Amino acid sequence: MPGTDVRRRLLARPRWLPSESVLSFLLVLVVASALRLPFPDLTPFGHDEALEAERARPIWYGARPVDSEVTSWWIPDPAGLLYYFSLAEAFPKPAIARVVQMSATNVVSVLLCYLLARRFFGPGIGLIAGLLYAANPWAVTFARQPWVITQPLLTTIMLLAAMMVVVRRDRRWVIPFFLAGAAQTQTHLLAVLFGPPVLLTLVLFARRWLVPHVLVGVMLAVTMVAPYALHLLVLWPEIAEALGRGNRGMTLLPDPTALTLTSWLISGYNLERKLGFYDGAMLLLRVPLLIVAALAAGLLMLGTVRSALACVRRAEAWRADALLLIWLLA
Repeated sequence: MPGTDVRRRLLARPRWLPSESVLSFLLVLVVASALRLPFPDLTPFGHDEALEAERARPIWYGARPVDSEVTSWWIPDPAGLLYYFSLAEAFPKPAIARVVQMSATNVVSVLLCYLLARRFFGPGIGLIAGLLYAANPWAVTFARQPWVITQPLLTTIMLLAAMMVVVRRDRRWVIPFFLAGAAQTQTHLLAVLFGPPVLLTLVLFARRWLVPHVLVGVMLAVTMVAPYALHLLVLWPEIAEALGRGNRGMTLLPDPTALTLTSWLISGYNLERKLGFYDGAMLLLRVPLLIVAALAAGLLMLGTVRSALACVRRAEAWRADALLLIWLLA
């Protein structure tokens, strides 16, 4: 009818206006970039940052180490991130360039998180997840620090690749999954925490991974980790002796550390402790951050229950919810 056609034309999106997906992507990009990229010279440059800069610089001039700092477990950290940090030496002010380098890397991680959530859980969930990640105080703080930690970008790539293989049956993502996992093991010893979710992903959805691409992915991953693994093998007598002596700084007794760290990471609450000194502005933010912590914890619990119910009911695309639970809880 003529009246219906008129209403459709009036409600239709103007051709000059970008689509909803483009606007959402740009919104997440702007928020993530605005909180991570400006004023890199204001990022604290402490002992850890200086140590990484000192170790990364020789790599730019030809050094090829396979390990980094010896940890409290008396096992040397892998040197993978040092090679990435060394790229900043090409700039006049490497310390500042390294901050921008890490910040830009973490902006990409936020965008991948948005795209992952949008593709598998819908536009609304994608926008919410992207903005929560983009504006998370802890994520922003650590995104601006050139320090050896497990890399969120590699974790996001691993989860995205697993989703594509298991849910979309796209075998092309098998190789990126193994490469990102191998690269993650070269960033920090804490990458061993990704062992359980990786194994569960491969075992529980074994049929999705029984493709020729797995052989290529495994071979490339083994090639990437071989130098560091062989180095640990040579040092194993010393490492075993140190592990036998134990670490007085570690305990297996129950404590609230896990719960505290989780509340910090998802909300930014208690972020002032990271500063190490008194700051009036952060104290004024304690109540707002406490409210955000409660909301974030509620959303996390709600999402966990929702994903669990989707798996129990075998809802459409339940495997995506199963992967989320595996990587969150394992």
